[in-house]
Amino acid sequence: MQKRKADLLADAAVLLDALATLGTAGRDPYTDENVLAQAVEIGLLDAQGELILDYPFSARI
Repeated sequence: MQKRKADLLADAAVLLDALATLGTAGRDPYTDENVLAQAVEIGLLDAQGELILDYPFSARI
């Protein structure tokens, strides 16, 4: 169980670092819709479920 926890924490750290590199100065990369849309486009994140069609970034993903 502890090994699995350590593995998940390591994976989360890699993902958070990757998101941070996609961000721009002065904006929080974890809440920036451009960063999150790009993360979905390149496969870092998965957009599951229905997308809201009138959401401005849904056309990009």
